Amino acid sequence: MTVNFYTVLGISQNASQDEIRKAYLKMAKMFHPDKNTEGSEKFKEIVNAYNALSCVKSKRKHDAEFAAAFNVDGSSNGSRSGSTSRSTKRQKATADGRYRPSTPPTTPSTPSTPSTPSTPSSPSPPSPPRRSDYDIRTITHLTLNQSYTGLAQHRVTYVETINYGVETAHKCVYCLGEGFIPAKVSGKATTVECRKCDSSGAFTTFSKCRDCGGKKRKERELRIRIPRGVHTYHTIRVNHRGNLMPVGEMRGDVIVEIHVDTESTDGAFKRIGDSLRLSLNVDLRDAILGYGNKPTFKHLDGSPVHLSLIPGAVLQPGSRVIVHGDGMPIFMSDYDSYGDLHITYNIIFPDFVNIPKSSEDRKVIDRLFMTEKERKAKENIIVIDDDDVNAVK
Repeated sequence: MTVNFYTVLGISQNASQDEIRKAYLKMAKMFHPDKNTEGSEKFKEIVNAYNALSCVKSKRKHDAEFAAAFNVDGSSNGSRSGSTSRSTKRQKATADGRYRPSTPPTTPSTPSTPSTPSTPSSPSPPSPPRRSDYDIRTITHLTLNQSYTGLAQHRVTYVETINYGVETAHKCVYCLGEGFIPAKVSGKATTVECRKCDSSGAFTTFSKCRDCGGKKRKERELRIRIPRGVHTYHTIRVNHRGNLMPVGEMRGDVIVEIHVDTESTDGAFKRIGDSLRLSLNVDLRDAILGYGNKPTFKHLDGSPVHLSLIPGAVLQPGSRVIVHGDGMPIFMSDYDSYGDLHITYNIIFPDFVNIPKSSEDRKVIDRLFMTEKERKAKENIIVIDDDDVNAVK
């Protein structure tokens, strides 16, 4: 049984392309599976009907098949006409435009195999479009400092594909919309295909979209919130900002993939998971004499970090210390947790040292750099006075 696609869309057979599109959008909104859970089968019929009627060639084929099926099923007089009018020949033209006789030759059926009327086969309806098919994926880059602090408003750009415009069909002026023109073949009057419109009977024009100017791509932007501690390849989904679906109102989503630098802008910090590594430069004087609780360096958010070195405990080059809870914020942590900060000390030696000339000052420096062995040896020295030496003599 041939399906009347005009009835499916609720329009007349003389409907224009603009009326067909409006009827399709109206029906698709009503029976789209995302809005109507029980309208899946009906939506398939609507999509199939629009695919058949939106193209001039497929619409002409549908009209011819439906007219042929109606003549076979609805004729009751059983008469066989020896001549076929020009309009009937046009209705029974095939999709490739070639003429097909109104009464095709039949093969006599055997008694064991009764003949059955053939039913025009229609292609299987396409599956309804999914919103995920209209998602847009884009990438945004963050510095390590931005990942540490998070961002309330981060600008993201993406490219939208424009698939809509205005399609207009104009009647062919050569065949007057019939698709065939009169001609003579071997001296006999007949009709042939109109080559100007490819036997469609109309020219189709597509106006440029006012948003993209006919380029079918337009750059968009949006603002999103970046949570603290995000890692590379984390994604943020923004609903209903993707490409426009054929239904005309619903859109896909924009999926933002985040890429974060592994080092800070000044190169001091390096990220390893949720931990941070810092190479901290310390002067030779501070490494020897130590210092109290003073601002030692600035963290990724610019806040000062206070560290102390105990006087007398000499800091060796390459020494390492771990400061727990002072690393990167742990992404989506319930307790606002942080990773660890691994500090490696780099001792900066001066190019020149001002050695005092006073012997007393030199003795102070000697005592400062005296080793433990030298200190014990000095403590065990016995001092003998000059009087004791004379007494022995």
